Amino acid sequence: MVVVLKRKVVRPYQGSWETLKLATAKPELLFRNIEDVVGIWHENGTLFVKIKGKRLFLSSELKFKLQRVENKPSVLLILSGSEGTLVLTITIKKDRISCEGSWNGNPRVLKETLGVIVEGVFNRLLEIVGEINSVSQVIIQTENEKVRIEDLTLKYLPTVLLYAYLLCPSSKCGVKLEGALDELFVTIGEGKIENVEYSSPSTTFTTRLEKDVLFLVPEDFEGMEVGGMYTLEITPL
Repeated sequence: MVVVLKRKVVRPYQGSWETLKLATAKPELLFRNIEDVVGIWHENGTLFVKIKGKRLFLSSELKFKLQRVENKPSVLLILSGSEGTLVLTITIKKDRISCEGSWNGNPRVLKETLGVIVEGVFNRLLEIVGEINSVSQVIIQTENEKVRIEDLTLKYLPTVLLYAYLLCPSSKCGVKLEGALDELFVTIGEGKIENVEYSSPSTTFTTRLEKDVLFLVPEDFEGMEVGGMYTLEITPL
């Protein structure tokens, strides 16, 4: 039997259509650390998500291909698998934002999971929107692939790196922050910080952080003398 199961959540929204597009630019980030999501990966340029569900009354891990589609004022996250199709429709309307999950398939498969996925993705989205709104206070100009940042401090550095990763068209990129006296180069792959290279007149070091770009804190960059105006350059790798 094939029926449609639906779940919907609505929250206040402070942002624009451009903010929503950027916040969903890397949909794999929206599924990070959600209870019932057991895997997220790219394979030959395609994004896949593995979700806990039920098959023949038994617990199972279901594989879905994830596609992102823009249809203003909505962004659709379409998960297609052998058991059915899950569509998450994120819509902004005036000062409200909603996320509706629609499962087209055997209702038993995602009956216990649909609400968890919708709430988890939506909460993560709102966190990312908040980060984008906060970093917009120090971004003063966007020009080609470079962004000028005013009064950068360690407080904003984790959010700047998330912002840069969202802007990058590939799942791996190099992020270069060049100031008057110092320079930072960070490699981000599959949403995780990899190599960190920093140089200033008083210190130079390279380290491997291996931490999710969503969960960075200023303390991860202790020892860096970050401050002032910087140019941000993003290079797909």
